[in-house]
Amino acid sequence: MIGKKFNDPFTYHVMESINPEIRASFTPRQLEAVEEAISTGGREKDLSINLRGTIPLIFARYHVIMLMVRDRRCGVTRKEKKIKKKMTAARALLLSFFLCWPILLVLFLIIYFLKRHVGIDFMPGKHLFEMLGL
Repeated sequence: MIGKKFNDPFTYHVMESINPEIRASFTPRQLEAVEEAISTGGREKDLSINLRGTIPLIFARYHVIMLMVRDRRCGVTRKEKKIKKKMTAARALLLSFFLCWPILLVLFLIIYFLKRHVGIDFMPGKHLFEMLGL
């Protein structure tokens, strides 16, 4: 049964990777059982979207595959939800920082110019623009 051709390329490559001596010892019934187990073991039948194609370019050809299936990973989903909560908090903190610093900068400049206009001098002889090199 060494020369038997399998319908599925994946099954063919799996069977070819088995040691030829061991593969030769399989009976036809065993070969059929192994082929059936390998070919039905995939989840391609559960795929909602299974798009495959080739994009030929001048310098290379690319094989493009888009697969989509419903997520059934409950344990991973719990971990992802915990991480998502942490990331949401971090994102909110970062967003509030980036929204607040321009407001704080404008408030600081308004207070500085009011202080300067009134004539209050906290550090005699030193000015903000001189310290910043402006």
